[in-house]
Amino acid sequence: MRNCCYTGLAALAAALGLVLACQTVLPREIPPTLPAAETLPLAESAAPEKPEAERKITGFVIHQAARECYDSKRKVTVSVEGTERRMALSDYLCGVLMGEMPGSFPLEALKAQAVAARTYTLQRLESGGVLSDDPAECQAFCDPEQAERKYGEQAYAVMEKLRQAVEETDGQVMTYDGTLITATYFSCSGGRTESAQAVWGSSVPYLLSVDSPGEEGADSYESRMELSRAELIDRLEIPDAEIGEITYTEGGGVETMTIGGRSFSGVELRQRLGLRSTNFQIDISGDTVTVDVKGFGHRVGMSQYGAKAMAERGQSYREILAWYYTGAELTEAV
Repeated sequence: MRNCCYTGLAALAAALGLVLACQTVLPREIPPTLPAAETLPLAESAAPEKPEAERKITGFVIHQAARECYDSKRKVTVSVEGTERRMALSDYLCGVLMGEMPGSFPLEALKAQAVAARTYTLQRLESGGVLSDDPAECQAFCDPEQAERKYGEQAYAVMEKLRQAVEETDGQVMTYDGTLITATYFSCSGGRTESAQAVWGSSVPYLLSVDSPGEEGADSYESRMELSRAELIDRLEIPDAEIGEITYTEGGGVETMTIGGRSFSGVELRQRLGLRSTNFQIDISGDTVTVDVKGFGHRVGMSQYGAKAMAERGQSYREILAWYYTGAELTEAV
């Protein structure tokens, strides 16, 4: 999950061994604008009220019982606004949750996000990558000091909720055949996710197309772009705008589309037209071109709004992760 577009896939491609076409896609994309602070619910396990003098946000508070756990002991280096900072993995993951998923989401969805973010982080470090707060290169990351600006009076409660999601999944990661998976995630699929094969051209056994119902309430579920016929011709560098044969992926996205006598992949059209996903339809009427899009992101891996919907139906973070990462196992990091 304010969504990213198409830079920074080198580390992901290396990790997956993918064969990319001329376009690139982020391994994760940022959710849409967060809800207004006043609409955010308190954490499910509300923190005890603190005296006013003690309520200044200075960092994520990890409970005493968790201080010797995996995430607190593991240190990572993160480039924050261009400056390298050393911090506990637990603090980094809390900051990633603040940057990647709305604090209003259910705790079980946040816990699924925590496991995905931890897995992504450790797999990235294992493969020689670096961590930064630049969502075009890594995962989004917010400092605790940003909580008050983002959440206002509910900042403390939201931070407790994020801390709880990290603490209750301490050290847990997703693996496949004993190896950390590349835990890609994104904002919203539009009803069904894509396989890695459909988007990046190489099959990954745990990144398959699955149904993702219940996303309809997402702000990013549907979007529309309008442009002129001349603009379409210019962007695609084609002689005319006549639409020919179209093929679709298992996830409902455009696999290939012929326009003006030239065949494009859905991923390339998404890039050239600046669309939110490859799940789109193009209609040309006179001089007006209308593109209706479902979903937001590359649609591979875990849907954040799908995780929200599953959590609201009473499903656990373990069930959410098992659904979106086919055949992967929830294990302890070593």
